[in-house]
Amino acid sequence: MPAAATTQRQALAEYREVLRQELAALHTRIAPPAGNRISVKGRVFTMPDGSTNPGPLAAIVLDWRSHNQYWAVPYDPNHLEDPICWAVSRTYEDLSPSPDAPERQAERCNSCPRNIFGSAPNRKAKDCRNSRRLAIVPPDATLETAPMLLDASPTAISAFESYLLGLATEGRMPVEVTTLIAFKPDADYPSLVFGKPRPLTDKQLATMIKLREKAQAMLDMTGARAANEETGH
Repeated sequence: MPAAATTQRQALAEYREVLRQELAALHTRIAPPAGNRISVKGRVFTMPDGSTNPGPLAAIVLDWRSHNQYWAVPYDPNHLEDPICWAVSRTYEDLSPSPDAPERQAERCNSCPRNIFGSAPNRKAKDCRNSRRLAIVPPDATLETAPMLLDASPTAISAFESYLLGLATEGRMPVEVTTLIAFKPDADYPSLVFGKPRPLTDKQLATMIKLREKAQAMLDMTGARAANEETGH
């Protein structure tokens, strides 16, 4: 084989390896699938396909992220605005404003004046909205099932984290059980509660483990938009 042809084949092989590396990181360059979010407006679960469920909703929590958002303007239902600063992280302590946020309010969320209780205009909450974003699937999910996103609002964080701690005492992660997600009965707004875990079968767990990687990539690339269905944003 001529030397020139050999050199070309080697160059192509090296370039294909570069392309494979880019493919492995493709999720960092694209937005998450549209229409994968579950709405809780009106204390009803509205699924991505438009179907509704008053709850409880049986689901497997594949994974979750801490999520902070700050809006510079009051809520206007006729002119929805994206937050000007937001942060997404696997751990609360590591939350820092996204480099994509147009107006980062601080270097780290735990030192941000917007993230202090009492900083909201009414002095009864934080100016920055804290939430937990969950990636969930139904118990009968298959490998082709697309994870759905569900936001646990500020008032639901305590319920969600208490549930996680309860599972931890049993040596379980939420991906290992079916969870019932419902609306807090005595709340005037859609605040979520979590409970009644039921262990998965080995077959179900094998499916969830494979879906979890897809869910984690989706959670990590979600950005600014997430409506606050408690207070308007």
